[in-house]
Amino acid sequence: MAESIHPFYASHRAAMEAAMRRAPRAGRQFLSPANQALVREQAARSATASHQEAFPGDFADDFVEPGPGDDFDFGIDDRACGFCKFAARHGDADILPNVCGLDFDADATRGIRLVRTQTLAGGASHCDFRFSRLRPDEEEEKEEKEEEQENAPATDPAAPLAEWILEQTTDALVYADAQGTIARWNPAAERLFGFTAAEARGRSLDLIIPEHLRAAHWSGFRRAVSSGSARLTGRPAVTRALHKSGARLHVEMTFALVKDDAGTVVGSVAIARDVTERVQKERGGAGAPGKG
Repeated sequence: MAESIHPFYASHRAAMEAAMRRAPRAGRQFLSPANQALVREQAARSATASHQEAFPGDFADDFVEPGPGDDFDFGIDDRACGFCKFAARHGDADILPNVCGLDFDADATRGIRLVRTQTLAGGASHCDFRFSRLRPDEEEEKEEKEEEQENAPATDPAAPLAEWILEQTTDALVYADAQGTIARWNPAAERLFGFTAAEARGRSLDLIIPEHLRAAHWSGFRRAVSSGSARLTGRPAVTRALHKSGARLHVEMTFALVKDDAGTVVGSVAIARDVTERVQKERGGAGAPGKG
């Protein structure tokens, strides 16, 4: 269902987005008395029952006037957050702290100093935004950071792509170092073997190897690491594996050694998928995964 946002707020947000592209003038506009009046009007309207009934996915704000001794120009208390509502409906609440963290850089880019001590995403009753103009020393610090970022070595664009592939592939991927200690364990491995990444990382591969197969595994593993070649590299093989529940699975695995630029073996990677049902059908049995 499309997000229902009142045209008044949609036009205001569009105008604010356009203003952001004209930074730092946008910061002066945001803090101007005229915009404060607009935000004050928006907040008052958003908090009404009729507005929330008509636009349940919208924000509900309170405009905060500075009091004696306060060092901000104005504030906004978000009692209901449109982003939080949207993320909750789509099961994406985990991303909210990252979204909230972007506010500081976005405001600093426009010359605005944002102070916030709590968020709805963090479990508070409201988000407390307090806005003021960046002081000269803060502006200088922001410029220094921007200069550092400009002069920083370029990052490999393939790095995030590799992580996306690792996290989203439907086959289990397990990487262990040259001592057989698990170092990478993707979400598909969590689903296949039942152990979370936190539970698996730092543990021996014995975590998923049935006891009667361990001696043969480690003999072959040490031989492959020392020689730099593995007998089954690139060839899928069906073997047994342990699930966290104690059940034994039939898994089809493809193995490969991982080497650094000097050709030294630094570990091994296995790609695995559950073939228990297929093996049972081929054997003409329908026994539980833990049998046989």
